[in-house]
Amino acid sequence: MRFNQLAASKQSWVCVVLFLICPITQAQTSGSHFFSVKPVICLVQQLGQKCQMKAEFSWQLLNAEGAKVCVWQEEKALHCWQNKQSGRALLPIELKQNTVFYLKAGSQVLFEQLVRVAGMQPRKYRNRLHSDWSLF
Repeated sequence: MRFNQLAASKQSWVCVVLFLICPITQAQTSGSHFFSVKPVICLVQQLGQKCQMKAEFSWQLLNAEGAKVCVWQEEKALHCWQNKQSGRALLPIELKQNTVFYLKAGSQVLFEQLVRVAGMQPRKYRNRLHSDWSLF
């Protein structure tokens, strides 16, 4: 295969992949349903420390009338709305590790969003000067 034919075949594969991905991405952002948590990263000085921040939770469901919709952090309901099609809340949260937040209607999970905890300084590890089996 010549270089021009190889380059053309790679371009066509890229176009096919982008064509398949783009409609999915547009459907998630332009659809009538969404759930977002901002910010999605919480910075701490060093990993292992508690992260405390206020997070903005927002959602929209067009078919949620009559349902009780709640934002959950693991096994704890943080905030609930009754008979609403959309909602927004600024809530204090506390994290020690990466955590998934859920939007649930009753016991059914509708959406989930990961919030990551990132450290500005890496964990400090003690370097061994020699291996355990050394006699010297």
